[in-house]
Amino acid sequence: MLQSIRDGSRSWGAKIIIGVMVAAMALFGIESLFGLLAAIRTK
Repeated sequence: MLQSIRDGSRSWGAKIIIGVMVAAMALFGIESLFGLLAAIRTK
């Protein structure tokens, strides 16, 4: 079962999907960090 997942993750489509997911999480994390910093400054 794990071998079939590994084989499937080597395709271009899987790499694109994983890349989009990583980019989205990074952008949301950065936005959350800026929001937290802005909230601290307004206190």
